[in-house]
Amino acid sequence: MLSVAISTALCAVFFIVGLALIYKGIVWDRSCGRPRCAKCWYLLIGLPELRCPECGWRPTRERDVFKTRRSVSIACIGLLVCALSIAHQVHRHWSGILHAVLPQWKLKEELQIDDFLVRLYEDRWEGTPQQVRVWQDSEQVLVMNGWMLLLGGESRKDKRTIGVGDDITGARL
Repeated sequence: MLSVAISTALCAVFFIVGLALIYKGIVWDRSCGRPRCAKCWYLLIGLPELRCPECGWRPTRERDVFKTRRSVSIACIGLLVCALSIAHQVHRHWSGILHAVLPQWKLKEELQIDDFLVRLYEDRWEGTPQQVRVWQDSEQVLVMNGWMLLLGGESRKDKRTIGVGDDITGARL
């Protein structure tokens, strides 16, 4: 298995090669002022009339003989190489990306007790500890981190718990 640094460096190299292939495919062969046939790319320098002696093509406008030859297949291969290098990095660092994008606390349960709204949050990544937030009149009045709130269940050992009927309003701000 490759180390993270080597894998990242290889992905960067492949990404740069992919960008170079995309660029090469888009500006494959510029005319640089040389008149050329747009069908077979034969050079039309020194001919008495603008008509290709190879394929018989005649330009409708003078600028048609100065087109850039493009290669869609090379540009598509470059795009594929870039996409694969990005996909490899995303796959390798997926959990870190999720940790950065998603919030730590996930809403587990919501309880309405009189005019108090109690929301129980669970740590998204570890499952515990729980966070308890108490709201009154759309204002957060209490936040308790590392608490387990069990309603009608048994309390766990070594965990701070609040059961039904316990006064949680005394810690209001």
